[in-house]
Amino acid sequence: MKIDLKNSKLNEPIHFEYFPVTQQEIEKLKSGMSRVTVKREKNILPFNAYYLANRPGSAPRLFTRKVVLQRLKQAAKQLEPHYGLLIFDTFRTIETQTDLFNSICNEVKSQHPKWTQEQIGKEAKRFAAHPYDSARPAPPTHNTGGATDLTIYDLLSGKQYDFGTHFDEVADATRTDFFEQPYEASYGYTTQEWETFQHNRRILFNLMKNVGFTNYREEWWHYDLGDWNWALELKTHWIFDSMEKRSVKNI
Repeated sequence: MKIDLKNSKLNEPIHFEYFPVTQQEIEKLKSGMSRVTVKREKNILPFNAYYLANRPGSAPRLFTRKVVLQRLKQAAKQLEPHYGLLIFDTFRTIETQTDLFNSICNEVKSQHPKWTQEQIGKEAKRFAAHPYDSARPAPPTHNTGGATDLTIYDLLSGKQYDFGTHFDEVADATRTDFFEQPYEASYGYTTQEWETFQHNRRILFNLMKNVGFTNYREEWWHYDLGDWNWALELKTHWIFDSMEKRSVKNI
């Protein structure tokens, strides 16, 4: 089902082009670095997917940076009254990140049983950050509290809108702009489904882009603010360090 919005600009094609970050914006991010709890509000629903899945290191509450929560609220206000943002995950411990990465490796291995460990690890990194990647000069984005995994849901029914894949699915179709390409029947979608997923992803992308987030291109649900991915997209310095005092190394 398509998300129905009056603001036609939110349905513009997905383009990974962002406004350059200003010093004023950086100061705003720095002033909002405190840790806060994501609480349920009228149009914000903390779903807490990893705690519900009993992943090690997860907690009953979702935490994020103050400025991230402020921007999420700004984004939610752009939606029509009967829509809201459902938050799968925000801050993530290194223990949870390690467990997730190992799970993704196992999923990739099951899809490609003849692949080497190197090939499996490389593919897994498309879908989950390695918790101790020496090539990355910053903590995993979720560990900083700057990353948010989310979707759009209906306030009345509680139903999540369809974006073509499940959250955390290991598939090429999770790439944010996957449905921007011309329709191809061999992928197994109908033309109506293709158009719906394209439309819904555009809404979420432009909604988050409008309030300063950047998107991790391999995952339609993942958005960043002030962290390493955000800095890469905007060609600037990352701001948020780890929100966790201790790291658990088990990989």
